[in-house]
Amino acid sequence: MPSPAPLSYPSRAMNREDALLFLGALALPLVLLAFGLWEVYLGYVQFGPAAMTAWGQPWFASAALAALPLFFLTVRAVLLARRAVLLVEKGLILQGFSKKSLPWKNLQGLAVEDVRYHLLTLTLRTRRRLYLYPTTGRPIPLDDRFRDLPGLAETIKAHLYPLLLPELRKQLQANQWVYFGPVRFNRATFDTGSQTLPWEQVTSLRVHGGFLTVERSTRAPLRLPTAKIPNVELLLQLVEELYTEM
Repeated sequence: MPSPAPLSYPSRAMNREDALLFLGALALPLVLLAFGLWEVYLGYVQFGPAAMTAWGQPWFASAALAALPLFFLTVRAVLLARRAVLLVEKGLILQGFSKKSLPWKNLQGLAVEDVRYHLLTLTLRTRRRLYLYPTTGRPIPLDDRFRDLPGLAETIKAHLYPLLLPELRKQLQANQWVYFGPVRFNRATFDTGSQTLPWEQVTSLRVHGGFLTVERSTRAPLRLPTAKIPNVELLLQLVEELYTEM
């Protein structure tokens, strides 16, 4: 039976901020070029063809120099447009400057980060980043230039979580630590990386606004950024199962 066709999530060449930056970089050389053409016209009208080059040359040179950022932005956009994430039967293929394979067995988790930009109390924009956590090496960031980044994250979870969950359950049943980035827990203790709490002091865990909130019976809640906690949905599922058994 032939393997299913890979799912492709290509990258856009630009997002909205990139487009605004590109237009801004385009405006300056166009203005300088327009001034140069005007100076050429004035030089020709007032002093004849001999003055055309002398009057226009400084403006044209300035326009060429001002066009350099535009050139680099164009090259950057072309390189970004070559990126893609392919989901195949055995894992992920990351295409960019080079092609990198990431089998499911070498992927230990993912986390999502929503970065909000504010003006006073008004949220102007929210940008999403997805972090892939390989078994070795640093997390791999994917920005929201990738088309349907939320769909990509959910598709990866649908493939990865069923592979990770049985082993995590087995470790927890044996009262071993299960790890989610800086957070770990076993059947007796929940450790945030900075504080260790017996389960009797933990009243609930919930995810809201990009944070894992740990409600405590005796003190104020703890808030941990979910961007640093891979597989936070599995964490909540295991904790719920643990509470059911208690």
